Amino acid sequence: MDSQLSFKKPSLLELESLSSWSRDNLQSALDDGRVIGIFIKELFVGYLIYSKPEWCIEDLVISETHRRKGFAKALIRELVKLINPGESVYLEVRSKNLAAQSLYQSENFKKISVRQRYYNDDDAIVMCRII
Repeated sequence: MDSQLSFKKPSLLELESLSSWSRDNLQSALDDGRVIGIFIKELFVGYLIYSKPEWCIEDLVISETHRRKGFAKALIRELVKLINPGESVYLEVRSKNLAAQSLYQSENFKKISVRQRYYNDDDAIVMCRII
Protein backbone atom coordinates (compact mmCIF):
# COMPACT_ATOMS: atom_id res chain seq x y z
CA MET A 1 0.00 0.00 0.00
CA ASP A 2 1.26 3.46 -0.87
CA SER A 3 2.77 5.49 1.98
CA GLN A 4 0.89 8.53 0.64
CA LEU A 5 -2.44 6.93 1.61
CA SER A 6 -4.87 8.95 3.71
CA PHE A 7 -8.42 8.69 4.98
CA LYS A 8 -10.59 11.79 5.10
CA LYS A 9 -14.00 13.15 4.27
CA PRO A 10 -14.40 13.51 0.50
CA SER A 11 -16.31 16.32 -1.17
CA LEU A 12 -19.78 15.86 -2.61
CA LEU A 13 -18.34 16.17 -6.13
CA GLU A 14 -15.79 13.46 -5.42
CA LEU A 15 -18.51 11.13 -4.15
CA GLU A 16 -20.72 11.86 -7.13
CA SER A 17 -17.88 10.88 -9.47
CA LEU A 18 -18.11 7.26 -8.25
CA SER A 19 -21.54 6.80 -6.71
CA SER A 20 -24.92 5.74 -8.03
CA TRP A 21 -26.62 7.30 -4.99
CA SER A 22 -28.65 10.48 -5.28
CA ARG A 23 -27.05 13.82 -4.47
CA ASP A 24 -29.39 14.21 -1.47
CA ASN A 25 -28.45 10.82 -0.01
CA LEU A 26 -24.74 11.49 -0.48
CA GLN A 27 -25.07 14.94 1.13
CA SER A 28 -26.96 13.43 4.05
CA ALA A 29 -24.20 10.85 4.64
CA LEU A 30 -21.57 13.61 4.47
CA ASP A 31 -23.54 15.85 6.86
CA ASP A 32 -23.91 12.97 9.32
CA GLY A 33 -20.17 12.18 9.18
CA ARG A 34 -20.80 8.65 7.89
CA VAL A 35 -18.34 8.72 4.97
CA ILE A 36 -14.71 7.64 4.88
CA GLY A 37 -12.79 8.59 1.75
CA ILE A 38 -9.50 7.04 0.71
CA PHE A 39 -6.91 9.12 -1.11
CA ILE A 40 -3.44 8.64 -2.61
CA LYS A 41 -1.86 12.01 -1.97
CA GLU A 42 -4.77 14.19 -3.14
CA LEU A 43 -6.23 11.66 -5.61
CA PHE A 44 -9.64 10.37 -4.50
CA VAL A 45 -9.83 6.61 -5.16
CA GLY A 46 -12.87 5.45 -3.21
CA TYR A 47 -15.17 5.66 -0.22
CA LEU A 48 -17.16 3.74 2.36
CA ILE A 49 -20.52 4.92 3.69
CA TYR A 50 -21.73 3.40 6.95
CA SER A 51 -24.59 3.68 9.39
CA LYS A 52 -24.65 3.50 13.15
CA PRO A 53 -25.50 2.82 15.99
CA GLU A 54 -26.25 -0.55 14.37
CA TRP A 55 -23.08 -0.58 12.30
CA CYS A 56 -23.71 -1.33 8.64
CA ILE A 57 -21.62 -0.85 5.53
CA GLU A 58 -24.10 0.80 3.21
CA ASP A 59 -21.84 1.45 0.22
CA LEU A 60 -18.20 0.76 -0.63
CA VAL A 61 -16.83 1.90 -3.99
CA ILE A 62 -13.31 1.99 -5.42
CA SER A 63 -12.57 3.63 -8.78
CA GLU A 64 -12.12 1.07 -11.56
CA THR A 65 -8.44 1.86 -12.07
CA HIS A 66 -7.68 1.26 -8.38
CA ARG A 67 -9.62 -1.96 -7.79
CA ARG A 68 -7.91 -5.11 -6.51
CA LYS A 69 -5.09 -3.11 -4.94
CA GLY A 70 -6.14 -3.32 -1.29
CA PHE A 71 -8.04 -0.04 -1.01
CA ALA A 72 -11.38 -1.66 -0.11
CA LYS A 73 -9.68 -3.68 2.63
CA ALA A 74 -8.04 -0.51 3.91
CA LEU A 75 -11.43 1.23 4.11
CA ILE A 76 -12.97 -1.70 5.98
CA ARG A 77 -10.07 -1.71 8.43
CA GLU A 78 -10.44 2.04 8.94
CA LEU A 79 -14.14 1.57 9.75
CA VAL A 80 -13.35 -1.25 12.19
CA LYS A 81 -11.20 1.20 14.20
CA LEU A 82 -14.40 3.14 15.00
CA ILE A 83 -16.28 0.10 16.34
CA ASN A 84 -16.04 -1.08 19.93
CA PRO A 85 -14.95 -4.66 20.68
CA GLY A 86 -17.95 -6.96 20.90
CA GLU A 87 -20.05 -4.87 18.51
CA SER A 88 -21.08 -6.17 15.10
CA VAL A 89 -20.99 -4.67 11.63
CA TYR A 90 -23.35 -5.85 8.87
CA LEU A 91 -23.62 -5.51 5.12
CA GLU A 92 -25.58 -6.78 2.14
CA VAL A 93 -23.87 -7.90 -1.03
CA ARG A 94 -25.30 -9.15 -4.30
CA SER A 95 -25.29 -12.94 -4.51
CA LYS A 96 -23.76 -12.63 -8.00
CA ASN A 97 -20.89 -10.43 -6.76
CA LEU A 98 -18.43 -13.18 -5.86
CA ALA A 99 -15.43 -10.82 -5.81
CA ALA A 100 -17.04 -8.64 -3.14
CA GLN A 101 -18.09 -11.69 -1.12
CA SER A 102 -14.51 -12.94 -1.23
CA LEU A 103 -13.24 -9.54 -0.08
CA TYR A 104 -15.62 -9.48 2.89
CA GLN A 105 -14.81 -13.08 3.83
CA SER A 106 -11.11 -12.19 3.81
CA GLU A 107 -11.97 -9.48 6.36
CA ASN A 108 -13.74 -12.02 8.63
CA PHE A 109 -17.33 -11.36 7.59
CA LYS A 110 -19.59 -14.41 7.74
CA LYS A 111 -22.74 -15.10 5.75
CA ILE A 112 -25.72 -15.03 8.09
CA SER A 113 -28.74 -14.99 5.78
CA VAL A 114 -30.11 -14.40 2.30
CA ARG A 115 -32.69 -11.78 1.35
CA GLN A 116 -34.57 -13.13 -1.62
CA ARG A 117 -34.96 -10.65 -4.51
CA TYR A 118 -33.55 -7.81 -2.37
CA TYR A 119 -32.27 -6.23 -5.56
CA ASN A 120 -34.53 -6.17 -8.61
CA ASP A 121 -32.44 -8.81 -10.37
CA ASP A 122 -30.60 -10.55 -7.54
CA ASP A 123 -30.68 -11.83 -3.97
CA ALA A 124 -28.67 -10.20 -1.20
CA ILE A 125 -26.28 -12.10 1.01
CA VAL A 126 -26.32 -10.61 4.51
CA MET A 127 -22.90 -10.78 6.16
CA CYS A 128 -21.74 -9.91 9.67
CA ARG A 129 -18.47 -9.46 11.50
CA ILE A 130 -18.17 -9.28 15.27
CA ILE A 131 -15.36 -6.94 16.25
